Amino acid sequence: MIVALTHRGPLLLVYALFQQTAQLLDEHMDMSRMAGRSFAVYSVVGVEGPTTPSRLAEILGMPATSLSYTLRRMHEAGHLRRVPNPGDGRSVLVALTARGRRVLDEALAGFAEAITAFRAELDIEEPELLRHLEAMSSALDRAISASQNPDEKTCKFS
Repeated sequence: MIVALTHRGPLLLVYALFQQTAQLLDEHMDMSRMAGRSFAVYSVVGVEGPTTPSRLAEILGMPATSLSYTLRRMHEAGHLRRVPNPGDGRSVLVALTARGRRVLDEALAGFAEAITAFRAELDIEEPELLRHLEAMSSALDRAISASQNPDEKTCKFS
């Protein structure tokens, strides 16, 4: 059944916010040297330092396959290095190379401009906005988990 839009529901609104965010960043940042639209991955790797891909996926809320593709492209561009994980011989740690750090540092200036422009237009306090966005992220995580594990949900209520 198709229903006429009288307002944007939460998921459509999140999609629109994603598009608007990309547009704002594009206007303030030259991401031509990054592997695709992967500023978030560069910035988290830059902040976290050597970290596992699974930790990155958790922070970014990205599927492992999408993250793997992005990390491969970053590695091919010479922006990322992989080293054995001394704490777990089965996994690797990823970190920015000096070249990757330079690309991130150049992008951060434009990001600072974009976030300043955004903050200047906020009608609510940023901590309040972040609380609501974190609550939405948690609800989405729970919904994804419930859809991936329908038997667990059924068992809880039996």
